Amino acid sequence: MSDYRWNAYDPATQWGLYFDKGLDAQLLKAPKLKDNGLSISWADENGTERYLGSQRFESRTLVIPCTLVATSESDFHAKYNSLCDFLMTTGEFNFDVVSRNRRYKVSYLDMSGFDKLTLFKNNNNIGVKLSITLADDHPAERFTIS
Repeated sequence: MSDYRWNAYDPATQWGLYFDKGLDAQLLKAPKLKDNGLSISWADENGTERYLGSQRFESRTLVIPCTLVATSESDFHAKYNSLCDFLMTTGEFNFDVVSRNRRYKVSYLDMSGFDKLTLFKNNNNIGVKLSITLADDHPAERFTIS
């Protein structure tokens, strides 16, 4: 079992989906501050005068690097189809990092970057590298796993 859950499913067990290096960098990046439209850059002054009242943040786009691993080509297609069904029908879902007791509420945007099916020589499994793009529309909120 992995340290991650999508709506209580372990992606590695459920779909053979393993997260590659770079996942933490995506999950930990800070959200971008929205421009509230109340800033003035005076021509005769240095810097910018900003009204910093209530701050709001842009949604974060998370590009999650993954490898989908299977024991055969038919197993790959079954896992891939099941993963697509989950992503395309679930809407917003919980992405939990169990060791940090941290929950992200994300939505599916895109799946890309497919490489050809590759045979892994160490255990005769096959797999494909891909990226799953998710939207975090709650970038300033901290959810705990309950």
